[in-house]
Amino acid sequence: MKNSIHIKYITTFTLVTILALFSIYTNISKIAGILIFSLFTLTHGYIWGKSWIPKQSAIPQFLFGSLLLYLSIPIIATPVYWFFGWSNFLASGIICLISILSIYLIHKKSNTKAKIKRNTLDLKKLIWGIIPILGSLLLLGVLYTKQYGGTLYSPWTLVGPKFFTVFAITTILYLFIALKQKTHPMLLFLGSIIHYILILSVAIILFKNGYGYDPVIHQASETYIRDHGMISPKNPYYLGQYMLVLFISALSHISIISIDTLLVPLLASIYIPLFLWHTYGYKHKALWATILLTLVPLSWFIFTTPFNLTLLFSTLVALWIWHIWDKPHRKQDDLLIGLFTIMTLITHAIAGIPLAIIILAWRFKNQTKTYLYPLYSILLAIALPLGLILYMHSELRVIMPWEELDVFISFFKKPHWELFDNAPRHLQLLYHYKALIPYIILTIMGVGLFYTKKEKRSLFFLATSFGLFFSGAIIATIIRFPNMANYEYGNYAKRLLMMAYLFLLPAFASTMIYLYHYIKKQKHIIQYISIFSLVILLTISWFFTYPTRNALSYYTGISIRNADKEAVHFIHERNDNTPDYIVLTNQMVGVTAMKEFGFLKYHNVAHGEQYFYSIPTGAPMYSYFAHMVYDEPKRAWMIQAMDYAGVNKAYFIHTSYWSPAAYLRDEAKKEANAWWTFGADEVWVYEYVR
Repeated sequence: MKNSIHIKYITTFTLVTILALFSIYTNISKIAGILIFSLFTLTHGYIWGKSWIPKQSAIPQFLFGSLLLYLSIPIIATPVYWFFGWSNFLASGIICLISILSIYLIHKKSNTKAKIKRNTLDLKKLIWGIIPILGSLLLLGVLYTKQYGGTLYSPWTLVGPKFFTVFAITTILYLFIALKQKTHPMLLFLGSIIHYILILSVAIILFKNGYGYDPVIHQASETYIRDHGMISPKNPYYLGQYMLVLFISALSHISIISIDTLLVPLLASIYIPLFLWHTYGYKHKALWATILLTLVPLSWFIFTTPFNLTLLFSTLVALWIWHIWDKPHRKQDDLLIGLFTIMTLITHAIAGIPLAIIILAWRFKNQTKTYLYPLYSILLAIALPLGLILYMHSELRVIMPWEELDVFISFFKKPHWELFDNAPRHLQLLYHYKALIPYIILTIMGVGLFYTKKEKRSLFFLATSFGLFFSGAIIATIIRFPNMANYEYGNYAKRLLMMAYLFLLPAFASTMIYLYHYIKKQKHIIQYISIFSLVILLTISWFFTYPTRNALSYYTGISIRNADKEAVHFIHERNDNTPDYIVLTNQMVGVTAMKEFGFLKYHNVAHGEQYFYSIPTGAPMYSYFAHMVYDEPKRAWMIQAMDYAGVNKAYFIHTSYWSPAAYLRDEAKKEANAWWTFGADEVWVYEYVR
């Protein structure tokens, strides 16, 4: 019997491997590619999960196994890419290696059958479980029908009060069902995943041409590696994400842009609920805590960048360490945390170095005296700044902490685009509450730390959070990075502060578990009032997870528009697809060109190489664009920019959202050789020829 089972599995893996190799080396349809990718993930993920947590039901086994699988793939691929580059041969080699490992796990796994409690699901429980799922799916459908490619500052301008009302009702149902245990936990768990997808995917659905600036840069890099095998200069970061995206794309035939866009929101939607569900014993209380975790605005998980991916990994590691703190040592836990740490290191060192130190401290927790935790915080605080100074000593500028302390202080001020004067009273109250949300969340986290029964665990998490916080403070006050505009100096520091904040999410979840038990003991009317109040606060947090634009908040960030794409393609085609020109424009139009054409052309300049559009904002060519929009749109600035880049033709692109739009539009016409307008009077292109 044992041999026949092994033969069945080996035959299955052999067939799946052949199909996967066929998918990589042939130009099959996307549907066929997705089916083969799904089959590959299902078969290998299940057997890996069955070996890792043999005493659980199939869905957790598959999800945990798939996580281990797709953490392993970039770790295998990265060193090979470093020396030989990316190719289909590398992807096929990984597939063969994964199949060998899976066959090994079949032989290694125990023959004892786990006794898994089976619960019947009657019609009433099924209906209770499906109703909130339908609510989440309905809202996702509404978002999909409202995709927009024009000028859009905030996704919320496209939906109204009815949308938030349905969301609130759906969330109330989730909490009510979890509190009253009206359906099977498995069905509620699947519903919580769909609800998280709704919460974290608003922007990537509504912004038709993509959301954000950084994701486009990384998508262009991944595309370039796919087409050319390697990207220069070769850097030891971002590769974890790049290898993962490239492998999935090669196997599934899904576009790199689609995979990259969905990666962090989808992984967060699946694995934050899974880790909480596993931590609290696959019970309803875990799903209650899962839904209420979104009282914390999870803004870093609504789009994909390498750092956002590593921030998610760090959050999952924090949840796992909290869960296994005093449990018997298992090699499986070391494997999971080890894979997370390595993947984080090869994806973004800003998160990877601190996480490696955290994991090292955790491994020696039993040998660490309580009085040593302040020393651990200090080590964690200084390690990354010292590492950056040593690695980039010839490029970084180190200043005295008091010289630009305002960069750090600005993190705790209200944004400059929030103008309370003359704003409606209800918006003022709402945004005053927004300013309090981080402090309310920190208080709830503090309650979770205070009431935990494991004092040393609380000290470890508190010391870790303090260390990350002060590491961010040091970076913000003493380090200045090259090719970075003044207003971007705090970006890296802000990431460390967010890592410190999210590392305390397990404490927040524990408080929600205490709240579950407390509310469950109350009278029905108190339960209903509590759930209603919590959902109101949760809906507000969701509202502030994304940028807002209204009579108080004048958020100026914008994403790629249809008119931007029309303009860059017009210039490209006007020059016979040969970019022997430069374009001065803002960073979002510049990144539109990168999204459409990749790293098509760089000009040799005095400072090295310059992309033919004026990005990044810290590069010298962007200063000529700044002169055009902040001084006067004069031909002289365009001539100087042409001299700098060594070209004879230049374009200035002006957009309707850049004030004073009408004045700049009309002034630029006076000295340009030609000009055109695109969209609904949204973009103006001006041509300058020597």
